[in-house]
Amino acid sequence: MRFVSTYDAGLDDKRRVTIPADFRAGLTSVELSEHVRIWPGEGAWLEGADDGFIAALSQSAEELAQDDPDMAEAATLAILGGSRKLSIDSAGRIVLPDAFVLHAGLNNKVQFQGLGPYFRITSPDLGQSMALAARDKTIAIKPRIFAMARRKVREGDGS
Repeated sequence: MRFVSTYDAGLDDKRRVTIPADFRAGLTSVELSEHVRIWPGEGAWLEGADDGFIAALSQSAEELAQDDPDMAEAATLAILGGSRKLSIDSAGRIVLPDAFVLHAGLNNKVQFQGLGPYFRITSPDLGQSMALAARDKTIAIKPRIFAMARRKVREGDGS
């Protein structure tokens, strides 16, 4: 997994935000670490990933097209067509498009939430609310997930 943890960051008047160093390190290659793909989420947040995850999304949509071509096209348009390739400057910053800032309701502070192969950018308040709701939702399943993870580590498959 490449994007792990939650980080707060400032968003300046020019819509620049610094991608957390751990997230920049999680980009899959030197070439890809020069940019990141960002797209509007289903709610008041943005989602982001590197080209490797975008390629996997595209392939998944192609596979889905065999069973549900309309849904595959909708997903492709919403995610792939809605994404923007944003350059990462030497300070690790990207400039978010105005429409993305408005979509996510971002002000001078943002929160990056690591979700493994992709990440989310939210307002800190929404991010905290989502994290608490997720924690509450997973209380019953957490022991099972931990048991599965312990088994994978014991078997040497904890990568």
